Amino acid sequence: MTTSLKNKIIATLEDIKAVNPVAINVKKISSLTDFMVIASGTSDRHINAMSERVIERLKKDVSGMKIEGQSGGCNRSLDVLRCQRIL
Repeated sequence: MTTSLKNKIIATLEDIKAVNPVAINVKKISSLTDFMVIASGTSDRHINAMSERVIERLKKDVSGMKIEGQSGGCNRSLDVLRCQRIL
């Protein structure tokens, strides 16, 4: 499940034109998560859209998703989403 979920997140980020989306396997060095997915955006609005699109896609497929570090408004440069064993 974790690998297919990671692939869904990467595909969603690629669909919305995220800059250099990458998934890092940290299973051997972290008890917190199996994968860290990192992507850049071209602006605060782009990062907001990326975050919202990933949330929207995962809410359809996954229960128990937690959103951490997502600030309100469009003036932000970092969002952290945790879904099962993916950060």
